[in-house]
Order: sequence, then structure tokens, then C-alpha cells
Amino acid sequence: MNSSDTNQPSITPWNRVRDNPSRFVQKPPRKFQFEDFQGEQIIVRLMKNSEKMIAWNVEIQHSDDFSLYYTLYYWKKSSNTQQYMNRQLLLKSDLRWADNMTETRHEAAIDDYNPIMDMLEEIGIDIQETFP
Repeated sequence: MNSSDTNQPSITPWNRVRDNPSRFVQKPPRKFQFEDFQGEQIIVRLMKNSEKMIAWNVEIQHSDDFSLYYTLYYWKKSSNTQQYMNRQLLLKSDLRWADNMTETRHEAAIDDYNPIMDMLEEIGIDIQETFP
């Protein structure tokens, strides 16, 4: 193990993440990994947990040498920034959950499958949660 490995967060087992949806926002996992139904590895890393939002980096590994990277947001508080960001991400402005996988949401989208939202639903999270 090289010295940079000691700074990496430990990986929370997928079953602990999946079996505890209320903790996902209350005490967000720093890092977890799972395999989606297409056999792709998805690695999720916590980037920010502030008073206003939580943000995770989502890496979708299509092969050993090719990954796509996205961001998953959970908005803790409604704000002008949150509403603007959601609109830019082609989502309703009052949604708490957002990601930047916009290629699944535009009018000419070939495929609307979104593995990030699928992951949240598998955890038991209501991806349509809105602000009151």
C-alpha cells in the first residue's frame, strides 16, 4: 500500500447502504461501490456535506480504462441557487434530489435509464421528494 492509499475513505458495504435509507442523508456514507444490473461498477464518493446540500461524485466504470463521472446532489434547503441548478439539470425546481446526468432527460434522449436514480430507488429513497 502506498502512502496515498491511507487517505482514502474506507468503502461502506453496499448492503449497509441499501438497508439503511434514513442514514443515507443523516450520516452520508463517504464511499461505497456496487454493480448495476448491466454489470458496470459504480463508485460513489462523498464530496461535500454542508448545511445547504450534500454532493457525491458518481463514477460509472464502463470498462477497466473508461469511466464516466457525474454529481449527485441532495438539497437540504430550498434556495434560489438550488432552484436554478435543478432547472439547469432539466429537473423540477422543487426537487431535493438532483444529478447532472442530463443526457437521460432531454427531449431527444435515446435512453432514459439513469443508474444514479435507480441506485437511490434501490436504497429506498423517494427520488421525487420535494420541498414543502
